[in-house]
Amino acid sequence: MRYPTDAANRWLSVFTVFCLFSGGFWPALLGRWGALVLLAALTAGVAVVMTRRRLWARLPLRRFPRTLLLLALVLVLSISWSPWPGSTALSLLLLAVLTLLGLYLTTALSWPGILTALGIALTRILALSLILEFVAAVFVRQPIFTYGAVWNEAALFRGGPIQGIVGDAGVLAFLAVLTAIVVGVQLAQGLTRTRPAVAWLIVAALVLALTRSLPALIALAAAALLAGALLLGRRLGTGRRLWVLAGIAALTLAVVITLMATRSMPLSSLWPALATESGPVAVVLLVLFLVGTGYRTWWLAVDPPLDRTGARLPLVATTLAPALLLGALVAESAVGDQLLGPIGWVLLIVVGVKTKLELTDVDLPLTTPVAREHAVAP
Repeated sequence: MRYPTDAANRWLSVFTVFCLFSGGFWPALLGRWGALVLLAALTAGVAVVMTRRRLWARLPLRRFPRTLLLLALVLVLSISWSPWPGSTALSLLLLAVLTLLGLYLTTALSWPGILTALGIALTRILALSLILEFVAAVFVRQPIFTYGAVWNEAALFRGGPIQGIVGDAGVLAFLAVLTAIVVGVQLAQGLTRTRPAVAWLIVAALVLALTRSLPALIALAAAALLAGALLLGRRLGTGRRLWVLAGIAALTLAVVITLMATRSMPLSSLWPALATESGPVAVVLLVLFLVGTGYRTWWLAVDPPLDRTGARLPLVATTLAPALLLGALVAESAVGDQLLGPIGWVLLIVVGVKTKLELTDVDLPLTTPVAREHAVAP
């Protein structure tokens, strides 16, 4: 097996990621009520699986990120003072569903398993998106509407931007960035064959070119710079790694201050909206949760893993993935709005909670015993 889970868990996790990351695909295919029924069925199914397989036991509250628990408390209490209590309550209900699905991925899969689920779902979304764009441009030749709004503009041969099956160029572009990160790490780790991986990387680059999304390009650049810093940190001693980490933090803070001061780029409306609906305390707690998660992903990436006796093992590419995914998400959230959307929140829950739960664990399943030549393409 590719990672320590069975086929049912594998395909349920792939379907979960596909449903959450495919945006407007399900409402366009099934209608709004059909999409809601699908989400409800998926949520119920995941809850049953977690109960039957006793996955809840892997989520002890004492090992949860405290900032996340406090943030959840503040968000629930914010219904009482929100200017739009009904809207806030519905948003929190959706956030609770996303949290449950993220916790399922966290407890049911190892890090290689999470990468595999992400890789399969993301690459299929990109492939279906390009197929839809080709069909719309060649055969439909006019915008496709759902509920009075444009779902696809059939603009493939007019230079784009394309929306794909998700119905949003910005979301599709960010998914291409995530695909590049996931497939790149899988290729480096030997979790996939070279030719299919290179082909998917080309597809991701093509989608990025056809969407021309500034937030996605910023996320890609941030992930590339972070990858260089992580690889540098692996070559340095513990003391020097702290200096590199401090440099990353200082650079991030400088960029945020510059954006806020100069407004040279369109700033994200996520942060002001969160402050308005749930108060500044929620914003502070979310920032602290991001900082704590970033700190844990840094050391997970640069410190050698340990076996069950505490002896150091060779560094592996798999441990780079959490930091790169988080870095891309945070960079995108500076000018985009993915952080509290389905994609961003699920990624944040998976990375933030899993790194906290496994903070002191040793002998983590980070590689696959299957030889590279027998690896299955994502």
